[in-house]
Amino acid sequence: MRVGNSVQPEQILIRMEHAELLAQLKQAQANIESEKAKLQESQAAVEKEQAQLNELKLGTRQEEIALQESIVQNKEKALKNAEENLLNVKNKANADIANLYAGISDIIHDALAKAQDAVTKQADPFFTDDDTPNPRISFSASDSTLSNSAERARVKAGNELRAMQDSLSNADSGDSALKDVVLADTKKRLENIRTLFTALSDLLARAISLDASTTSQYRGNITIALSNINSAVTSINTRIQAIDLQKITNTSAISNAQSASNDAENAVATAQRELALKKAGATSAEIATQSAQIKQAQAAVTAQRANITQAEARSEQINVQIAKKILRSPISAVVTKIDLSPGENISANEPAVSLISTSPYTISAYIPEVDIEKVSPGIQAMATLDAYGDAVVFSAKVTQIDPSETLIEGVPTYKVSFVFITNYKNRVKPGMTADISIITNKRENVIAIKQRAIIVKDGKKTVRILTEQPEREISVEELEVSTGLYGSDGLVEITEGIREGDKVIVFMKEK
Repeated sequence: MRVGNSVQPEQILIRMEHAELLAQLKQAQANIESEKAKLQESQAAVEKEQAQLNELKLGTRQEEIALQESIVQNKEKALKNAEENLLNVKNKANADIANLYAGISDIIHDALAKAQDAVTKQADPFFTDDDTPNPRISFSASDSTLSNSAERARVKAGNELRAMQDSLSNADSGDSALKDVVLADTKKRLENIRTLFTALSDLLARAISLDASTTSQYRGNITIALSNINSAVTSINTRIQAIDLQKITNTSAISNAQSASNDAENAVATAQRELALKKAGATSAEIATQSAQIKQAQAAVTAQRANITQAEARSEQINVQIAKKILRSPISAVVTKIDLSPGENISANEPAVSLISTSPYTISAYIPEVDIEKVSPGIQAMATLDAYGDAVVFSAKVTQIDPSETLIEGVPTYKVSFVFITNYKNRVKPGMTADISIITNKRENVIAIKQRAIIVKDGKKTVRILTEQPEREISVEELEVSTGLYGSDGLVEITEGIREGDKVIVFMKEK
């Protein structure tokens, strides 16, 4: 918008920042659509409940009963299949876990053999009296503490080896719980035996009486022993993990199969109940319950309509707030001044835009109640302005009549607005005083006389006519007349009673 631009009524002059309101409006409009969608769902629910009520009242057809019987049979077949599947799943689970437990004996025997080799063969060169309660290191070392630790580890390794041998009977039994214990104990005992070779490795690094060849040989023994023990521990860990995983797999498979069997059993029971209901028909209580469901669904529709109204009100409220952020031209005008720039803040009551109207000026006048009935929008009027005198007449017409009265000196009057028919902006200025003559009706080529020439007597209107006859005196004759329009200039139209040329007496002086 620039100075000099022409604007029309309601044309936007200035927009204040209102991006947040626009975002709120979009959200409000989305809420309206969402609530309308929910209304459709509620209406569909009413239709569904009504259809079910109609079905209850009509009863069940033989075709539906036969169909339900077929459904029951299918559900029973599905239950049988589910029960067979549950049995198969349990059998497979038992077989899979049994296979894993069946191999535990071999794993324990293998672990015992590797432990025996490590303790009695690979560790043998390191000790004297090694299989006694007091074994001794067979070579000298710079750290006696390490020697003592190795000797204690050898005693403990011997004890662990004997305990492993004692547990072989449990490993060979058919009790899976005992086998779980054997696996865990054997793993722990192997880890304890492994400590012996860790101690020997540390001690060998401090040996002072061994030649290089013997030291190398001893290191080889330690490596072999650790490798065998680690291999045995790995086998046990692998089997423990496999058993744990199989148990989880079995539990899940059995649970799923059991759930499917339960579902199938429930489906059979449900189908059988529905068959019984279809054969029995609807009771009065069921019909009453279904009717209540319909009322509840209808209440939901009513509530949803209220939600829509509320959402629309919110949207309208935001639109009103947006409208307050937009300054529009109230009239057809030309922009004469703009008092702010984009991004500038403006305080209340400060002018933002100045306009000069391009619309015709209007005149306001107050007409007494006795004359207001003759005035209606659209009728023409003539105006004279004090600035130009009575010689200059301006054309105008009535545009509006206020419906409420205005008391002026105790007399009820009504405000009437006039607009100049021609644009007299170059001559007419705001605030000028005008005299208005309203043309309520107009007739041409009529007989008109002064209003005061009419005499009203006994409800009749008469006029006095001056007559002249040859050789006779002048006489006065009264004639009854009918009147038409009354003019603002004191004349009245005569429609019947006199002719053109008659001499009408307006006033007679009494002698």
